[in-house]
Amino acid sequence: MKKLKFLLTSLLIGVLLFALTACGGAEGALSGFVAACKKGEFEKAATYVVGDFDWEDTREDTDDSIYKYILQKTVGSFEYKVKESSMNSDETACTIEISYSCHSSVTVWTTYGLQVALGAEQSKATVDEILKMDKTERDMTVNLKKNDEGKWLLSLDSAAALIGAIYA
Repeated sequence: MKKLKFLLTSLLIGVLLFALTACGGAEGALSGFVAACKKGEFEKAATYVVGDFDWEDTREDTDDSIYKYILQKTVGSFEYKVKESSMNSDETACTIEISYSCHSSVTVWTTYGLQVALGAEQSKATVDEILKMDKTERDMTVNLKKNDEGKWLLSLDSAAALIGAIYA
C-alpha cells in the first residue's frame, strides 16, 4: 500500500511540475486577470495586460438594482477551463485555448424585460428563474507575452475578448 501511495504521489508531482512548466506562469496570469474582472477590479486586471486600455469604459454604471443583480449573477456564472497551452520556441509568447461557459447578461436582461412585459413580477426571483436556463458554451484563444521582467501578460486583444465574454 505504501509503495502504491509513493508511486501515485510521485506521478502526481511529475504531472503538476510538467503542467507548471508547460506554459510557465501564463495560466496564473490568465486566472488572476479573470478573477479581477469578475470582481470589477479593472485597475488590478490592467496589471495582467500588455498595453493601455480604458478600463472604466468596460462596465456600465446604473442605479437599477435589478440590472446590477443580473450583472452580478451573470459575471459570477463565468467559468473557464484550459484545453491546451502552447509556447513559442523562445518562450516569450504563449497561446492558451480555453473553453468557457456563462450566462449572457444581455440575453438575461432581454429575457427579463420580455417576461416583465408579459406580466411576470419585477423581482430577483424572476431573474433567478431565467438563470436556470443553460449557460452558453464557447471556446476562445488567449494570447500572452512575457515582459522584460519575465512576467506573463495578456495581449490587449485577448483581454478585451475575455472582458466581452465575461460581461456580455
